[in-house]
Amino acid sequence: MSVCAMIQRRRRQPLNSSVRAQNGHTQHMKLLELEVFSEESNHAIVRAPGRQFPGVVVQGDSLSILCTEAREISERLKALSVDDEELLFLAQDHQEKLLHRLLHYQEVLAANGIQLPFARMATRNDLVMLVPDQDAP
Repeated sequence: MSVCAMIQRRRRQPLNSSVRAQNGHTQHMKLLELEVFSEESNHAIVRAPGRQFPGVVVQGDSLSILCTEAREISERLKALSVDDEELLFLAQDHQEKLLHRLLHYQEVLAANGIQLPFARMATRNDLVMLVPDQDAP
């Protein structure tokens, strides 16, 4: 399967996720035990219950920076009129995945009354469209 086809399949998922539980109530923080493999600043490695492999904790301000950089790369590709469709798909998909995580992060913090660690709040409009949306009418 080509990279473009894989990206198109993933794109059908909504960019914006909700922090509402199925019963309509806002989900709040709960305490869980995590296995902590590294507490190194900005590089924590933890394993959540039920997961086979550990994950990397990315701080919210670092995620915001990565998202901004991905947007800047996409804007640059657009400004240069790059014609490599696969590269455009990859860049847009990369930015979309980071933006999805940042929007979810912002929603969860807001639902729990926690201030964002960065000044500029991300929105769905931050996604730079480099390829046509195949689901659009």
